[in-house]
Amino acid sequence: MSYNYVVSAHKPTSVTHALVGSFTSRTELNLIICKSTRLEAHTVSNDSLRPVFDVPIYGRVATLQLWRPAGEPLDLLFLTTERHQFCVLAYDERSGEIVTRANGELGERVGRPAEHGQIAIIDPACRLIALRLFDGLLKILPVGPAASGSAAGSSAAAAGSAGSASSALREAFNVRLDELTVIDLCFLHGGSKPAIAILYQDAKEARNVKTYEVLLRDKDLAEGPWEEKHVEGGASILIPVPLPYGGVLIVGEKSVTYHSGASFVAVPMRTALVRAYAKIDEDGRRWLLGDDRGELSLLVLHAHAGAGAGAGAAGSSAGAAGPSWAGAGATVTGLQVTHLGTTSAPSAICYLDAGLVFIGSCFGDSQLLRLRQRGGAAGAAEAHGSGAVAMEVIGASAGVPVDSDKRFDVLETMPNLGPIVDFCVVDLERQGQGQVVCCSGAYKDGSLRVMRNGIGIDEHASVELAGIKGVWALRHGSSAPHDSLLVLAFMHETRVLSLAGEALEEAALPGFDACSKTVLCANLADDLIVQVCAGGVNLISCDGPCLRATWASPPGRPISIAAADGADIVLALSSPPELILLRASGADGLVRVAACALSNEASCVAISAPTYGRPGVADGAAPGEARVVAVGLWSRMDVMVLELPTLRELAAEPLQGEVMPRSLLFVTLAASAYLLCGMGDGHVISFQYDAPIRAAGAAGAAGAAGAAGAADAAAPLLRGRKSVPLGTQPVHLTPFTCNGMRHVFCGSDRPTVISASAYKLLYANVTLGETACMSPFSSDAFPDALALATDVGLSIGNIDSVQKLHVRTVELHEHPRRIAHDEESRTYAVCTIKQLLDNADGAGAGGAGDGASGGGSAAHAHALDEAGLEVNYVRLVDDTTFEIVDSLTLHAGECAWAVRALTLASPDSGARVRAFVVGTAYVDPDEPEPTAGRLLVLAVTDGRMSLVAEAQTKGAVYSLCELRGRVVAGVNNRIEVYVWEDGSASAVGGLAGQLHLERGHHGHILALFVEARGDFILVGDLMKSVSLHRYSADEGTIVDLARDYNSNWVQAIAMLDDDTFLGAESDSNLFVVRKNGGATTDEERQRLEVVAEFHLGELVNRFQHGSLTMQLMDGDAAPLPTLLYGTVNGVIGVIATIPEELFALLSELQSCMAKLVPGIGGLQHSVWRSFHNDRKTADATNFIDGDLVESFLELKRPLQDEICARVQMKHEDLCKRIDELTRLH
Repeated sequence: MSYNYVVSAHKPTSVTHALVGSFTSRTELNLIICKSTRLEAHTVSNDSLRPVFDVPIYGRVATLQLWRPAGEPLDLLFLTTERHQFCVLAYDERSGEIVTRANGELGERVGRPAEHGQIAIIDPACRLIALRLFDGLLKILPVGPAASGSAAGSSAAAAGSAGSASSALREAFNVRLDELTVIDLCFLHGGSKPAIAILYQDAKEARNVKTYEVLLRDKDLAEGPWEEKHVEGGASILIPVPLPYGGVLIVGEKSVTYHSGASFVAVPMRTALVRAYAKIDEDGRRWLLGDDRGELSLLVLHAHAGAGAGAGAAGSSAGAAGPSWAGAGATVTGLQVTHLGTTSAPSAICYLDAGLVFIGSCFGDSQLLRLRQRGGAAGAAEAHGSGAVAMEVIGASAGVPVDSDKRFDVLETMPNLGPIVDFCVVDLERQGQGQVVCCSGAYKDGSLRVMRNGIGIDEHASVELAGIKGVWALRHGSSAPHDSLLVLAFMHETRVLSLAGEALEEAALPGFDACSKTVLCANLADDLIVQVCAGGVNLISCDGPCLRATWASPPGRPISIAAADGADIVLALSSPPELILLRASGADGLVRVAACALSNEASCVAISAPTYGRPGVADGAAPGEARVVAVGLWSRMDVMVLELPTLRELAAEPLQGEVMPRSLLFVTLAASAYLLCGMGDGHVISFQYDAPIRAAGAAGAAGAAGAAGAADAAAPLLRGRKSVPLGTQPVHLTPFTCNGMRHVFCGSDRPTVISASAYKLLYANVTLGETACMSPFSSDAFPDALALATDVGLSIGNIDSVQKLHVRTVELHEHPRRIAHDEESRTYAVCTIKQLLDNADGAGAGGAGDGASGGGSAAHAHALDEAGLEVNYVRLVDDTTFEIVDSLTLHAGECAWAVRALTLASPDSGARVRAFVVGTAYVDPDEPEPTAGRLLVLAVTDGRMSLVAEAQTKGAVYSLCELRGRVVAGVNNRIEVYVWEDGSASAVGGLAGQLHLERGHHGHILALFVEARGDFILVGDLMKSVSLHRYSADEGTIVDLARDYNSNWVQAIAMLDDDTFLGAESDSNLFVVRKNGGATTDEERQRLEVVAEFHLGELVNRFQHGSLTMQLMDGDAAPLPTLLYGTVNGVIGVIATIPEELFALLSELQSCMAKLVPGIGGLQHSVWRSFHNDRKTADATNFIDGDLVESFLELKRPLQDEICARVQMKHEDLCKRIDELTRLH
């Protein structure tokens, strides 16, 4: 059986809806943002947005509206989901929680879901809500005074606190619409009866606008005040215009038209598809329009005051407005459109206040803009209305002047990963943690997004100084609040840097030995500074400063390592090996306290640290606690623990390995004391440390040491040994403090930060390259900063307080569709589409390296430039710098559908070729499916890409994979196996050969996805779900093994193991099927058994095996196998296969939380996660919702305790299990 844990590592970022109103406060303006399955509220503050809440919704939000019925102090939120559920939400200012006013079901037993999606509109007078959910039907939800018992949906009574509201939803009813294909609809402003305008397409594919009045008493529709036939064929949006103007704006692809029945005005505009709009003025005089190319425009209505109505407009088929619509205060006489600049392609636009605009996008980053104001008296006169800003309007109404200068400033950019069309997981350091590189965005907003989980460094300053061997921060005395000096050790010298403001400059410290390599430097008690070099110890007084005392090592016995804490200095000498304890004081200087011989040279040493954070113990040593020193030796694979000040051995803890410790550290994390050992092979071994208790009456002086001063060593000092691999190079351990919390920095080829929860140590990698050493450097200019030494120099920066996904954007300004990575050439192959809008846009469109093309593609590209269409490229990108180093331009009409880095093997010669294989299709609009394509073999040599072989295909190559040195391709309704035939060497690239079709297999609708494992081929079909096949190289045949007989429209597939396969389908569901190898009949063996189903709520485009984090498991526990998925809305998620025992626990926890933690709007978790499409609905099986389970850690403690009682598990144990799961992402 397959048990799976699904969790979001990166929440959705694509903005689907955005509204502005007063939802959370009567005195503040809110921006409400919906990201498919999450709802966010922000408060508008000056030039920024302050988050208020971010909550999950158990449904995919289809429509979202703000409204304020009579008597309500705040706006209410009305939303519907794709499963035809609705809810009305309010915000409780006192509790700070979202309250459900009403909810219910809007679905119908019969009816075809609306082809153009759901539409919900609310009457401006808040008398009713109209919804277009099904073709031919309009659902009406009347709004009336609240009564106890309250609202009702169409098929279920509403729940919540509707009785406390001043208004409530009444029983819904349906009215029949003769217009089947409704494009858009809106309510008209004014009039005694609510009226709607409908934009629809008739049977002749002409678009028209018709108005209706809604008769609530009769539950019917009546003819409206006007009708307009044959509006622009590209019309897609109706914008209701408030009074005093009234009427609607009909927005098309080439024009905008104003129509009110009495007035008809149109203005042409550059051809574009308007996606979103926003009202600037309350009276609707100015509007913002955003199109699919990201062009932001200002639409202005010109009008003159009057009693309004004359004869009907030219072309209008209805007479003048009826009595209920007469008396408009102004007549629109003209429209004007002005280009403001280019933004991300918008899915939602909100005008916030005083020129502040929010651009929400599904295809690019969302933005916060500030419109530039026009000064002077004219501007002041123009900026009428609340929060309006005067905008300079230029150009004539006859056309659209395009100004190259933006008329706004971008204040903030909110990254959006969606849509993630494809991605790859690259483990550059081979540490088990993947770097995810996504093809994100679309069209001009396309980019590569590079994501890595870890702790980031915000760099403030850097110095190029190669060869740093050690770094320490110093203060001018114990009373100084900040660090002021940095000591840098090199191979044969030491430098001191002083911080002057925010600049580092070299300084001299009296008594400091600058001509020797420093082994250790630290602040001590009594305002002293110690410098330890190979030849001795210098004690410097901060008063002055001046040299206070020195201690020289015996001739021929250099100091190899040292440690210091408080007044104690421990030195490790060589030839013969010896450990010496010195004590420093302002009065006596340096005093030798004790010494002991060592059996081998010391490799590391550490003094027990103060017990910071120990319950009931102030900072400093605990009462009666003996201090110790830990020593690691070069040949002994153990750690010795010696008592201070006697240096008597208390314990020797075996490290159970063949690698010596290179760094030791005593540290207290989360009220628990640890001894950490940084090993030479990149591992960190941790022990829980129980400090020995000093016997009563023991003296601390060296001469008083004896039986009375011996520590009680009956109990073990070190216990709970755990080993974690961090890198491959020796680890250097340094403690530091961030936001009041103690952490440990592990310097190595894989820098890592160790922290602790109440339950265990946590490891988070740092997004840096190899870091040799580090020192805390909390200066006045850079509080809580770190000084980090790398192989190229020194950098100073602040570290993030939490581990998170760090996203880097690589702008392409092209639409990336497919990506693959090759480890050998250290490059990515990225298939992109560049839109050429006109001749000017086409100039230079190719970018870097476009000369590397095959088959006369340069001429084809020129033809496309002239036609103003699209050019398809294969870009070669360096995997370190992410620079485009080479490009291949495809033929005219040719589009790349697949790319993989494969190792091709010739069956005859055995020669192996590593290359990118690209699958393409020639797209002809007159063909239902492509009938021709190519397989391209691209070899990479010295950063250049060469076409070494190609094969023609009889259809589109939708997918590729490797099978034992062969290429498996999904070509239209077939899967085909190609073999590499090695040829003679060519001058370009040094390789030559050809792909030969060895075997084909029919029987599919469209073979969109193929994956191979061993001899098995898994096929994901457009309509026929998944099927399993076996390829026989000896016989050259492809044999059908089994298939899933459910009709799933597959979006992505993955092979979990040899017998279990994962699929994602077009209704946002996941399913797992398994080979039925133990079946007794052929019929059962030929069927893939469905063993798990789950509604993810996200449309998955790709699965990839890999992990976002290093799974640092304790003991011998095996890491959980994981794979990642990317979705249309920008979600990066993790799917882990978990053992049955853990699944049983999490299943019980999930069920309990679903009952005790209600969903927003009364939406049920069990309904949300049930497998649902237009063919069946079934409860989720063998999947755990990790987002719900991990939200347990965010609940209030009383609710946590209740859940723990129900699952019969201790709070600490349950938190520990969930904490382990969070480390998956």
